[in-house]
Amino acid sequence: MTTADAGEAGAGVGADSHAKSMANAGAERTTAAMRSIAGSVAGRGAGYTCLAMDDQIELRVPDLHCEGCVASIRSVLEQFPGVREVDGDLETFTLTVRYDLASITPLAIKTQLAAIGYPVSGAEDG
Repeated sequence: MTTADAGEAGAGVGADSHAKSMANAGAERTTAAMRSIAGSVAGRGAGYTCLAMDDQIELRVPDLHCEGCVASIRSVLEQFPGVREVDGDLETFTLTVRYDLASITPLAIKTQLAAIGYPVSGAEDG
């Protein structure tokens, strides 16, 4: 193995460690936030049957550096009821979240991102 190969291998390990560390750091906050959001959503629809209404939000996340970041965010957000899909674009630092508007709000998504270390710098509903 050359010195360059060793450096590249070490860079991958660092990215994995960064992603795991960010996911673990927000795990407790994620659980508390999920309980809070689930409680407020459950209270909204008491006695009614709601049909899923998918919506999408695009969020600018300046700290979106690598696929590990995207994977960490995806693993956290997809735990929330109503989050259908999470995709990241590393070139534009944009996160696209498809979700059920009856189950989770854009504000809850943004709040959770900030809680796990990925604050949003601006948003457009799409």
